[in-house]
Amino acid sequence: NIGIYSVHAALQGANVEAFEPEPTNLTFLKTNLLNNNCLDRVHIHACAVGSSNGVQKLQLSENSGLHSLKRDVVRQATLELDVNVCSLDYALVDHSSPTNRIVAIKVDTEGFETEVLRGSSSIIQRFKPVWMVEYWRQGLPTEPEVIQFEEQLRMAGDYIYAVEENR
Repeated sequence: NIGIYSVHAALQGANVEAFEPEPTNLTFLKTNLLNNNCLDRVHIHACAVGSSNGVQKLQLSENSGLHSLKRDVVRQATLELDVNVCSLDYALVDHSSPTNRIVAIKVDTEGFETEVLRGSSSIIQRFKPVWMVEYWRQGLPTEPEVIQFEEQLRMAGDYIYAVEENR
């Protein structure tokens, strides 16, 4: 997450919650928000998102957009980094004011999408947000995993659907 969607949403007037656990990407995120004068509309969480709170190993890829918490997803993983992980329910519902609304959630977690959805049950019930999820079959390598994820996404509410075969 280097802020492309966060900047766009903030410039449209949205209040944004952005999550990024990897220090270099986090620096890019902050720089992009600062350069676009929208740092005041974006609350940055220096953590990954999953189904529960804790610390997990982030598999680092040579491509900074392909880091993953899911083991064996990152091709040519060069390093592992211990990162804080929180559920969206914990970060956004348990610690938000009752007047806050969650309208949309954009997810790109390189194979960890099912865990993000599992950690969002209160958000799904309370706000019924639109989900924008980028995922690739290498991150969900078996057909049952893909079917389970797509069913979770359908149950979560509205979502934007697009297919990109090659990545």
